[in-house]
Amino acid sequence: MVVGGAGGSRITTSIALLILRHFYFKENICDAMNAPRIHHQLAPMRVEYEKGFNPSIVAELAARGHQVVESKADFGFAALTVIVKQGRSVMASYDRRRTGSLGAVANQV
Repeated sequence: MVVGGAGGSRITTSIALLILRHFYFKENICDAMNAPRIHHQLAPMRVEYEKGFNPSIVAELAARGHQVVESKADFGFAALTVIVKQGRSVMASYDRRRTGSLGAVANQV
């Protein structure tokens, strides 16, 4: 897997969520890429999440004393691009949070 991103301090949490969703929860790469995200960077001391993020996780964080805030817009989270090899195939996806496109070059032997 190769992943790159734009979005400052949110790149690390966005990539971590993508990797977890794809490899641990077995989501296909496009679904994992475009799933709602959550982020905490310690300053400010709050958890920010995108609309549609699992409400039971948000509720549990709030119950444990975390300040949880729904993000005002998708552009606040990192935009990723990913390429992953699955068997003999290569899959790629770009983030819905920013405009993007994909292309491939095939080596004909």
